[in-house]
Amino acid sequence: VAVKSFLHFYDKVKVVIHEDGSLSEADLSRIQDHLPGARLISRKKANSALLTVLPEDIARARAEHVLLMKVIDFNYFSTADKIILLDSDIVFTGKPDEAIDWLESDINQTFYNPDPLKNTFRANNVPEGVVLPDNFNSGFLGYFGVIRLENIISAIRTIDYFLEDQTVYAFLLASSKTQALDPKRYFIFEGGAIPSNAKMVHFISPNRFTGHVYIRLAKKICKQFLS
Repeated sequence: VAVKSFLHFYDKVKVVIHEDGSLSEADLSRIQDHLPGARLISRKKANSALLTVLPEDIARARAEHVLLMKVIDFNYFSTADKIILLDSDIVFTGKPDEAIDWLESDINQTFYNPDPLKNTFRANNVPEGVVLPDNFNSGFLGYFGVIRLENIISAIRTIDYFLEDQTVYAFLLASSKTQALDPKRYFIFEGGAIPSNAKMVHFISPNRFTGHVYIRLAKKICKQFLS
């Protein structure tokens, strides 16, 4: 639903799906039926490729903390000039104009879906002089070019943080020009009402299952856009 609702508004992108190891062959087949032409990278394939290039400490962290795949795998396998990260718990309810404008332009900047929390950087070690983007969330994130594997490894070790992608991305992208999207239009759902002008809803909270909020919205969008 995340990918197809985005493609409804803009389909001039190459879709790459990274599978975290939890999907069955039937799941993978269903995804490929819905997204013909998409490149699907299984965790098994990714593990095999990265085993020979990652140092032991980084390989161990990636094996133990699945979210590190979002920074390590996404960049290792990408050859794109621009990359958009899209979590699977997202539904687009309107046209994401800011993201489309970014894709169509030559502006070298980062955009991201702002988090309700101001301090989303979870590592204790922030090198002097590094200014982190406020309210940084990596669930819907666009940045220019591929981040080299050696830079990712260096970043993880520098901030001494081996748990998830969001903090690592915040550090890696701190020196770039960043744009936080409008939080009402690119809304992070933690419960309560969804703004009427929301273009995107990111269901980060288990509250998405309360009252079947996610399911009801996903069904509505499928019926409206994807039939």
